[in-house]
Amino acid sequence: MARQPYQVLVYLYRLSESGAHVYAIFRRADDGNWQAVAGGGEDGETPLESARRETLEETGLSPEMPFLQLQTIEPIPVTEFKDSPLWGEDLYVIPQYCFGVPAPAGEVRLSHEHTQVRWLTFAEAWPRLKYEGNRTALWELECRLRGEGPRRGPKPGQSPAPIPGLLFIKLGGSLITDKAQPHTPRPEALRRLADEITAAFEAQPGLRLVLGHGSGSFGHVAGAKHGTRQGVRTDAQWRGFAEVWQEARALNQMVMETLAAAGLPAMAFPPSAAVTARDGQIAAWDIAPLRAALERGLLPVVYGDVAFDTIRGGTILSTEDLFDHLAHILCPRRILLAGLEPGVWADYPACTRLVEQITPDRLGQIAAGLGGSHAADVTGGMESKVRQALGLVQAIPGLEVLIFSGDQPGNVQRALLGERIGTLVALRPA
Repeated sequence: MARQPYQVLVYLYRLSESGAHVYAIFRRADDGNWQAVAGGGEDGETPLESARRETLEETGLSPEMPFLQLQTIEPIPVTEFKDSPLWGEDLYVIPQYCFGVPAPAGEVRLSHEHTQVRWLTFAEAWPRLKYEGNRTALWELECRLRGEGPRRGPKPGQSPAPIPGLLFIKLGGSLITDKAQPHTPRPEALRRLADEITAAFEAQPGLRLVLGHGSGSFGHVAGAKHGTRQGVRTDAQWRGFAEVWQEARALNQMVMETLAAAGLPAMAFPPSAAVTARDGQIAAWDIAPLRAALERGLLPVVYGDVAFDTIRGGTILSTEDLFDHLAHILCPRRILLAGLEPGVWADYPACTRLVEQITPDRLGQIAAGLGGSHAADVTGGMESKVRQALGLVQAIPGLEVLIFSGDQPGNVQRALLGERIGTLVALRPA
């Protein structure tokens, strides 16, 4: 059927438990960008009929739901569409008609066009959207659902501002525990790392930092034993789920006590208490308390933990998973991944050639040499970390990620104060 010269955009929405409206945004399979349901009109369809069909095809939801047509109409250059030659040489721009539709409770089916779906508030969704028309339509829908009119609702583009100079740092599980020995912390290394973070705050009083840590020989060993990352169904698996939680919490308690002893105003934000996952991906997380802690000069701490999952029952979310979600909302300037290795090896496990810099176009040259983990790691090894880092630097302008050794005294402090050490992951060569 011939493609018609218009596009439709559809926001699914529902009320969260807190009473705020949340919107489904989807990650495209082809370019990784986030957007609402979108597609083109077909022969004989009205824009509303196209919106109903696209919603059914991309989400599985009934086309009989009440669709609200918005006033937002975005002009899109015809060069964005492969079928545009069918429309002749006199057409330069086509309209995108926008809609909102309430979604019932339950799961949204993903089509082949998308890899993830997340339910986010207006403030959380806004910075993830690439296209201006998506943002304008979201703003209009939010205002209409609030019933406040266009001048009393949120201002267009009004989402929480990025926190200037914000950094994320992960203390890897291999750095703060002995991953070869179950339930074995490295207390001396942990105390030194806390002291280095304290020294960085003293040298740069305005520093804003989110700290994450891995589970190392605590959560990973239990997680591997019970297969928790892959899903939780049976009674035995749920007992394993609770065991992984206990192990992750035990290590976090040690970390928090060490940070407090070093004079740091640290507060833990356990994912198991606040995050809902969908098929191993974060689907919902109210980060307002975490942001408030940052804005008041506190040190929020997150960590690899279990999470309830609407598809798998339960799962494990790594610190990198948490950072991936937070980074799209908080827009850090740098993400620092401190482990045992001095960076990314080009020839793992021989480990004779260190990669100084990784960009998206260079991944293919080094992918074969990327390795996993020397010990239990249920959330992926170095290759997983590199691929997640590359996804972030492509999505967040100006972001750079450093992968380096925190086992070398002074490295964490140096990285926090802006020095480039280890392997740099960036969008373009430095």
